[in-house]
Amino acid sequence: MNIVLTPKALIESAPITLVYGEPGVGKSTWAADAPDVAFLALERGAEQLPVRRLRIGQRDPQTFEEVQAIVNHITNEKPEFGSLAIDTVDGLERMIFDHVAKLAGKPSVADIAYGKGYDAGIGLLRQLMARFERLKDFGVHVIILAHAKLETFQNPEGADFNFWDLELNKRTSGALVKWADCVLFARREQYALEEGGKVRGVGTSVRFLNTQKSPTFVAKNRYNLPDKLPLRWSEYAAALAAYKPADPGELLTAAKEILGRLPEEVRIKAQDALSKIGVTDAVALSKFVDFAKAKVMT
Repeated sequence: MNIVLTPKALIESAPITLVYGEPGVGKSTWAADAPDVAFLALERGAEQLPVRRLRIGQRDPQTFEEVQAIVNHITNEKPEFGSLAIDTVDGLERMIFDHVAKLAGKPSVADIAYGKGYDAGIGLLRQLMARFERLKDFGVHVIILAHAKLETFQNPEGADFNFWDLELNKRTSGALVKWADCVLFARREQYALEEGGKVRGVGTSVRFLNTQKSPTFVAKNRYNLPDKLPLRWSEYAAALAAYKPADPGELLTAAKEILGRLPEEVRIKAQDALSKIGVTDAVALSKFVDFAKAKVMT
């Protein structure tokens, strides 16, 4: 066994991108512009798009076993496409849970005691995720599309508020958000307009992607993307191409600046946490900055 310590280097690989948003916002159309894309269509959102599809004969897969067969086939060697769009993971989750319930002889996964059905489903999902990692190694950009739902956050420090989350089981959502390189929230531009003493919401035709977490939606990225991007594949691709690793010194300066804006009850603990992070650890510093920004916004 030849163990070596390599020089500092950036490992380049295709990202795994999770995009979620309300129905009709344009997620499938956005993914259809990815280079040399193939769709694994698990819902009917992409029927009107002129894209290549991975199918069972002349139809889209309808069961977990069929999805598994397709994924196993395309990950055995470098595939004949450059991007893969799963449209949507909501449909995949449904197939997985139906499969688990069928194996257990239950009407639904919820009928399996002690949450063991959901645990089994996440195990099957992780098997597929490991297969998708092979595509990433082949240089294939894996795109996961999902729907969004409004949740209410029970805020122990103040008033409750609504936030957007993936329309998935919490276990599924947690596994995917942690795994993906980018989690992007697709939305329409909206603003409040006051007329005659009344406030009403106004929407426009402008659509964009949020790339950073806020108290009102889930998002993240590992590529120093701008906070907001137009909902066009070309804009996302250009932002990825411009990526450069974060500078630890700049992150440390940002962390110290944010500390001064934190509530006093949070600041002391945050200062202690920052003091334990190495000044050259860009990953840990970046996570600290994200955490501190969220605390400032809340």
